[in-house]
Amino acid sequence: MTSEEKKTDCLCTMLQEHNPYLAVVFCNTKERTKRLSGELIARGFNAAELQGDMFQGRRNQVIRDFAKARTQILVASDIAARGIDIEGITHVYNYDVPHDIDYYVHRIGRTGRAGAKGLSVMFATAADEDRIRRIEHAIEATIIKYTATGGIKVRAADRAPKKKRVYRDKAPASTYRPTGKKAHKTKHKGADYRRRK
Repeated sequence: MTSEEKKTDCLCTMLQEHNPYLAVVFCNTKERTKRLSGELIARGFNAAELQGDMFQGRRNQVIRDFAKARTQILVASDIAARGIDIEGITHVYNYDVPHDIDYYVHRIGRTGRAGAKGLSVMFATAADEDRIRRIEHAIEATIIKYTATGGIKVRAADRAPKKKRVYRDKAPASTYRPTGKKAHKTKHKGADYRRRK
């Protein structure tokens, strides 16, 4: 976990430590993709952007340069990176937690292909915890969480905690029995099954 203000510094530190052969950094918007790629280039990283506002010829050139390892870091939006199938991607960095679970699966699927090892890192803030929880339930695994200082916040488990059961068609077994005026509600669909305190 980190803060929005420290994400770029954390990413740069990891890029220096990991020294990836080829890395994709995913952002949720075109604007963030442009800003982050500019910031990485200004800090001396061999980076390029890939986002939907670019002309097709320029996008194709960026992809060719990345595939031939002329560019080491590709900062991309989800839409622009759809369908990219490049061998040798060793690292995926989720600069933003994706809004859609399918995007998360697509993002991490860019690395570790054909039995090769790969690493996926997600930079999250406290505001992202609900989305991370939904991703964990969807992939049925717990994502290892680190503090900003590098300590482990949550250890990995084989599976994410089970979802709470949601009763849609009938009420859960209960000893609660409505009295008086509320008794008629249980006969109708949509009754209030909350327990009294």
